[in-house]
Amino acid sequence: MPLQAVNSTLPAVSCSSARATLDSVRIVEFSLEWMSEWAALENRLQSPYLTCSYEWTQTWINHYGDLIPHRFAVATHANEIVGMCLITNGVQQYDGPFEIKTLHIGTAGEPDLESVCVEYNHLLVAPEFLSQFVRQLTQLIAKCEVCECVLVEGMADRESLEFLDGETPTSVDEVPSYYCDLNLFRSAPSEPWRIFGESTRTNLRRSLRDLGNLEVDWADEPEFALGLYDEMVDYHQARWKAVGKPGVFSSNRFHHFHRDLIETLVPQQRAVLIRVRQGKRVLGIQYLLIEQNRLWYYQGGLPDYQSKHSLGNVTQYMAMLEGARRGYDAFDFLAGDDQYKRVLSTHHNVVYWIHWRRPSLKFRLLDGIRALRKRARK
Repeated sequence: MPLQAVNSTLPAVSCSSARATLDSVRIVEFSLEWMSEWAALENRLQSPYLTCSYEWTQTWINHYGDLIPHRFAVATHANEIVGMCLITNGVQQYDGPFEIKTLHIGTAGEPDLESVCVEYNHLLVAPEFLSQFVRQLTQLIAKCEVCECVLVEGMADRESLEFLDGETPTSVDEVPSYYCDLNLFRSAPSEPWRIFGESTRTNLRRSLRDLGNLEVDWADEPEFALGLYDEMVDYHQARWKAVGKPGVFSSNRFHHFHRDLIETLVPQQRAVLIRVRQGKRVLGIQYLLIEQNRLWYYQGGLPDYQSKHSLGNVTQYMAMLEGARRGYDAFDFLAGDDQYKRVLSTHHNVVYWIHWRRPSLKFRLLDGIRALRKRARK
């Protein structure tokens, strides 16, 4: 495994100062004992974050661990673990036509067609040690000669700023994550769709009038949720196969990762499946993850994706309406600049994709080709 060289050649990094400091940061082999430590640390920190939770991480390892080489970075202070993160070696990662050796922070590094596309990526670390953990972790990674590119993907604001405070990255992509403030739904004096722009208001009003009484099924029990998930997958796959594309659920690994995740997270109220119906007619199904009282729109499926009524927007709106009724604070569309995300949102966050590349002839060649193409387009 490529990561083997990290542990065999790198000592633990330690620092000293007058304030509370980390004893060390080291990279260790995966074991079930370390996952027990992960769960204990999460409990001590009362971490609210989903994508660095024990449940998310263990489920990812269960389904991707045989494919993606992985280890842990472990930080200690006063002989107690105060920080942990997953480090992976990417598989089938490409830059242009070249396959490259990559190192990733968090549940990442999968081949494109099997990627969970982690967003709002976080480190499981005590806040007072965050800066030190990031600094020492990047020092360890910088000494790893087996990787050509280091990637921090979908990282949230605070951790991203810590990574950006060190060695200048090769590239930083700031990607908007649009969301709708559901408190505006609750405070709207009349129909909540009035908070959107004119065109969106017009389309929603017309669609809701034509469709009549709509019902929302909120699946917060595992068996019901899994049934809706399978139904959603069928809709999703049918749509993409119709245009000659595989669809994300063509990967059995990806599909079963989410089935297990739903079975684990739904009883904890950290995931929910929502179905919007017009009587017995299904308009759409959504798979939502939940973090800090915010609903994340992860995936969805529509049985009739060519309807004149923009059933995707109607399904999104009804899900937001139900989320607001149940007291959630926001409906987050996650990263991406798609039109439907912009028109149905009121605000946006920023998530970061940060890359560091080692200088090489391969990358100089790629940069030269891209510069020539850019010049030719101009």
